[in-house]
Amino acid sequence: MGETVVLIEHGPYKRFNIIDHGCERLEGIQRLLKDEGAKVILRRSSNFDQCSISLKGKIVFSCPITSLEYGGDGQLDPIAQNAFQKVKAAV
Repeated sequence: MGETVVLIEHGPYKRFNIIDHGCERLEGIQRLLKDEGAKVILRRSSNFDQCSISLKGKIVFSCPITSLEYGGDGQLDPIAQNAFQKVKAAV
């Protein structure tokens, strides 16, 4: 992937009975992308429980943020793996 810039926009979601923006569920996909040399930019959005991944202004993957596993390296998270494959295919 080299110097590919990947934008991950993420909205707030409910965790521990608090609605807030959290990045813990994005750790896996971030790790997968960074390990391939991509530069990852996180941006908060107002879209509740949504995560979208964009490349060159085009959304290549989106899902509810709560469908991603909490923490981890993304290796065992099927949603993070799917997102990673979509980004790779779009590069």
